[in-house]
Parts: sequence; structure tokens; C-alpha cells
Amino acid sequence: MAKKPDSFYFDNYVACADLAVQAAELLTKIFENFDPAQIHDMLDKMHAIEHAADKKHHELEDALLTAFITPLEREDLDLMSCSLDTVLDRIEGVVQRVYFTNIQSIHPDAIVIAHKVTDACRAMKDLMVELPNYRKSIRMICDGMRGCESRREQFLRGEILIVRVWNLYGLFWNGCVKVGNEI
Repeated sequence: MAKKPDSFYFDNYVACADLAVQAAELLTKIFENFDPAQIHDMLDKMHAIEHAADKKHHELEDALLTAFITPLEREDLDLMSCSLDTVLDRIEGVVQRVYFTNIQSIHPDAIVIAHKVTDACRAMKDLMVELPNYRKSIRMICDGMRGCESRREQFLRGEILIVRVWNLYGLFWNGCVKVGNEI
């Protein structure tokens, strides 16, 4: 049984967070350039990103099964991986919902939300990059993620949103907050 270096776990988180950023950027692109005729192709691209994240999640789970010593508690490492995977699942879920419900146009507020999803995923990636140095800089990054949540609440007060998309965004956001809380 070969010992995985501690960096394996942190590198895995960064890779998953990077995939979340890619998924969020694709979501934004889909909404900004919405073409109902292309949604199936976009869904396939989104699924490929989500599937790559699933592979990373399974790699981490496999490593945890054979690891004797881990840099953090085994359960915490798995919980973080599950939380990152949930974020990607929920971003993919938005595109699936658009496809399955045969949406023909995207409300401008949904584009704004997609940008906020991308911002949150970038903040989450920054958090994962800094995780190995958690004693030094993690608090500052977590505060930045809380700032994203505050901007989300301000947006809610001033705008009327598409309920279905907003509900999925809320699920996504809860996943991002869960990642921050796990740390």
C-alpha cells in the first residue's frame, strides 16, 4: 500500500474547484449566448465537466480507503470532497433543468446569477488553493466567500427572479457555503 503524499488531497480539491469554475463559466456562456437549439450540446459539455469531477472525487475516496495517515481527519477529507462534488452536480442541474423544461429564453436576472455563481466558484477555488496553508490565510478567504453571500442577499432584495433558476442557485450556493463551513 503506497502512501499518498499530503499534497494529493489538496491538489485533488484544487482540481475539483477548478472544474467547478469551468462549469460555472460554461453556465454563464450558455445563459449569455442562449440558443435552445444548442442546449443539448451544451448539456453534454457540462456533463463532461461534471463527470471529470466525479472521477476526482472517486480518486480521493479510493485513496482514503488505503491511507493509514491523512493530513486531516479522514471523515473531513471525504466530506469536503463530497461538498465540492455537490457544487458541480448542482451547476449541471441548472442546465439539465433548462433542457428538460424546454426553456426558450433566459431572463436577464439569470445571467446576473450565473456571473455570481462563477464569482463564488472562483472564491471557492482560492479557498482550496490556500487550504494547505489553512492556519495563515483561510480566515481571510472565508470572509471573502461570506462577502459573496452578502452580495447575493443584496441582489435578492432589489430584484424579482425566475423561481426555478433561483431555487437551483440557492441549492448551489448552499453547497458553496457548506464547503467554506467544512474548512
